Amino acid sequence: MELPIFIPKIQERGETHMAKYDVTITETLQTTVEIEARDRFHAEQLASDNWRNSEYILDAEHFQGVSFEARLQQKSRDQER
Repeated sequence: MELPIFIPKIQERGETHMAKYDVTITETLQTTVEIEARDRFHAEQLASDNWRNSEYILDAEHFQGVSFEARLQQKSRDQER
């Protein structure tokens, strides 16, 4: 889910300062593979094992979306001094 992007400004003694944010960027890659297995859980385990063994390589062709999440940086006590 994409959130609207806005930049609040902090007023201090007539000056305008920008706030600092930590922004997490999450990209989603997706593909579907055929697995022969006993049940759904076994199929997911086999797919996971195969992926960990680099049998499936997801790249830009598998791109499904991106999201951004910004969090205002918290000042440490050292920064306040």
